[in-house]
Amino acid sequence: MLSCCITSVIYAGGILTNTNQSAHFARMMARDASLQIDAVYTNPAGLVKLNDGFHFSFTNQSAFQTRTITSTFAPFAYNGGNAEKEFKGKTSVPIIPSFQGAYKKGKWVLSGSFAITGGGGKATFNDGLPSFESMIATLPVAISSMGVPTNQYSVDAYMRGSSLIYGAQLGGSYAINDMFSAYAGFRLNIVNNHYEGYLKNIKINPQHPLINKDGKMMLASDFLNAAGQPELAELTADRAIDNEQTGWGISPILGFNFNL
Repeated sequence: MLSCCITSVIYAGGILTNTNQSAHFARMMARDASLQIDAVYTNPAGLVKLNDGFHFSFTNQSAFQTRTITSTFAPFAYNGGNAEKEFKGKTSVPIIPSFQGAYKKGKWVLSGSFAITGGGGKATFNDGLPSFESMIATLPVAISSMGVPTNQYSVDAYMRGSSLIYGAQLGGSYAINDMFSAYAGFRLNIVNNHYEGYLKNIKINPQHPLINKDGKMMLASDFLNAAGQPELAELTADRAIDNEQTGWGISPILGFNFNL
């Protein structure tokens, strides 16, 4: 038996595309020639081999993961004395559902599916990300270049991101003869990415004879305001990050199944 499926390309899924949309996948990952109910997603033209009547499948995936980002940046040494830092993120997603359904009558099959076809995870970084802290880490260098010795900084950072791609599919299959069958339909992808976090309590230890003669840790924004640098002070003030992106795309599908 040979099977092929021709689809237009949707870039929304990318490397986050979930190829496992059926419990059958756990036993055999090569499902491209499936003639069972999971063929709704993997080989819709092959659905003509089902028995007449209704067929349904509901499966779930769970994802639990710890992601560790190791970053080396010389100014990180101003916060703890080490240029290499680890940023740990935890992902916990107990429910990533997938539903397929089909109705066969004679040579015709009407089928559809709904699933989280990509993403599905939420990652939380309680200490932020390297890209966040690297901007703050250069503060001691910048302040020192102004003639105020500074060799420490600290920051409270947090980042949480989620990525979901909702996928829906609808189409029909037809058995041309015992060997050939065809399918036509479409897939709809709705992408939702959401990121939230903050940078706050940014502190440095400028040794300034008038503003901070003891060289104690103080808010960077307070020092810069007192030093007559309001524009720089605004950059070091507490700030929140809340960004959401949504998009969608429709892809037509033509599928063919050939049984030897």
